[in-house]
Amino acid sequence: SDHGSVRRAQVLLLGAGLDARAYRMHVDADFFEVDFPATLELKADLLRGSRPLAPRVAVPVDLAARSFIEPLIEAGFDRANPTIVVWEGVSMYLDPDAADGVVAQMSAAVPAGSQVVADYAEMSWFKGSEFEQATATIANELRRGGEPLKAGLRDVRGTFDRYEFDVVDDVPTEELRTRYGLEPLPRHYPTRMITARRRA
Repeated sequence: SDHGSVRRAQVLLLGAGLDARAYRMHVDADFFEVDFPATLELKADLLRGSRPLAPRVAVPVDLAARSFIEPLIEAGFDRANPTIVVWEGVSMYLDPDAADGVVAQMSAAVPAGSQVVADYAEMSWFKGSEFEQATATIANELRRGGEPLKAGLRDVRGTFDRYEFDVVDDVPTEELRTRYGLEPLPRHYPTRMITARRRA
């Protein structure tokens, strides 16, 4: 909502899962949580009786099946307001076309200056690695459970650039430790974190 000339900040959690930021972070922003209807229903049951610290709206949408922009706007999301998009633990469960479509929708949903924080599997590092061999059992269980791992974005940096995002940061998750005063770890996990800002 527009309070005079001040735009209220928004946090958009795409594939929110059981993320509880709205319940533990004191921030002056509205939270919009997009995920499968069943996931959001489970979350509501688990958090029944708990009160979020920030305004929070659940937006039930299957990211792989349909656009999330219209339901988001119907839920009160303002495309003119500055937004932080959090897209964690999702892209590796989408095929390349679906993942590309999510980035395209992000670009259409948020104004210039908004930021995206996302993780993704670095497939060139992962394929044929010891990590792939060591996690084959987990991958098979995910497949049997209906959530198979997929390729995600073919060209992460290129995709964000194509949809009007400037990449600010793109690092292996292990390197993030040093930013919090912790000792760095050797690379053992295929995930990277990327931060990108929407261009004007």
